[in-house]
Amino acid sequence: MERFSIVSLAALILVTGCVYYNTYYLAKKYFKEAESTRKKSGMEIQKGGKNYQKAIEKASKVLKFHPDSKYVDDALFMIGRSFYHQGEFSKAETKFRELIATYPKSEYAEESIFFLGKTYFWQEDYISAKEVFEKIDSISNNKELRSEAMFMLGEILYAQKEYDHAVSVFQD
Repeated sequence: MERFSIVSLAALILVTGCVYYNTYYLAKKYFKEAESTRKKSGMEIQKGGKNYQKAIEKASKVLKFHPDSKYVDDALFMIGRSFYHQGEFSKAETKFRELIATYPKSEYAEESIFFLGKTYFWQEDYISAKEVFEKIDSISNNKELRSEAMFMLGEILYAQKEYDHAVSVFQD
């Protein structure tokens, strides 16, 4: 009887681990498919993306059932980006803020800050967006991210009809 209990426990641990990894794996798979479709369309915002929704559902299970997992920051970032690309900016903002606050040293922290700025931009909160993009420009060592942040600063200035200032930022 004791041997049966040990074998059962080992099987349960193995199955639970596999289910957990498969949940994360499927979230990542759906997200990659959604990103591929979106990039092919040339659109930044793609409402009604079924694969983004599936990625949100699977990644949310990782957060709910495995809150101590090494994939939690990955799942938060995936959910935030999925909401962002579906145009659900307030939900995206929540996930990016959660990642930044909980995992400030995550490999996704700087990109989350950047996407937080983009959510502000799309919500026309230009003051907050500008602060975020200026922060990215000052803290990041990632040249591509800094360039994108400066481009977004130009977009903000253009949206605020500060055309001359926007042109100089775009030229920089």
